[in-house]
Amino acid sequence: MNISFENKVALVTGAGSGMGLTTARAFAAAGAAVALADVNEKAVRSAAEELVAVIQDVHYVFGDFSSEPGLLLLRFSGPEFYDDMWHTLAFTFGIVGR
Repeated sequence: MNISFENKVALVTGAGSGMGLTTARAFAAAGAAVALADVNEKAVRSAAEELVAVIQDVHYVFGDFSSEPGLLLLRFSGPEFYDDMWHTLAFTFGIVGR
């Protein structure tokens, strides 16, 4: 199956590594602008640098998205960058230690 995400925006949490990074790579390969989110700043920055080689429209934010303040940060970190629209969301992060 060949699905195009041209002119779409994908928000991927847990995008610094593992399943999240793999998901972000797949969206980028399919043509989506990609917003990456992760609790690990170094990892998500590295992922963004990698994906810029595939697609120019990459944005990242880091924080703890397991709480309301973190979700608000996530919500308001990107809309101005993407005309206030996410087309698809992939919540691939895990909550450790709860």
